[in-house]
Amino acid sequence: MNKVLLRGVVGANTVQDIQGKQHARFAVMTEHAYMSSDGGTVVDAFWITVSAFEGKDIPVDEILKIGKGTKVEVIGRLRATRYADTEGNPRIHVEALASKIHVLTDEKDESILPDIK
Repeated sequence: MNKVLLRGVVGANTVQDIQGKQHARFAVMTEHAYMSSDGGTVVDAFWITVSAFEGKDIPVDEILKIGKGTKVEVIGRLRATRYADTEGNPRIHVEALASKIHVLTDEKDESILPDIK
């Protein structure tokens, strides 16, 4: 199964028109908190690139709400792209391809993510 569930804050964001449909590519910062061996709290931040195309489950109004600082939830899958950098070294870029996006406008917004225990 290839499925990713993300909740976080948008950083960089670009929206462009591709053949009459809106396409957004944005970075989402997610956090993971845990206790260190000395009992302190450690928070790791991860940036994940998300690609979203306007469609049945991603209406254009949701795409146009996305901007720097926006809180979002994303359901999708991971896609890896292989390429060579300028020095010829092989690289892999992993991004999330969104199948659903929900922009959170306040704390009372209904989550689209399943309840995971």
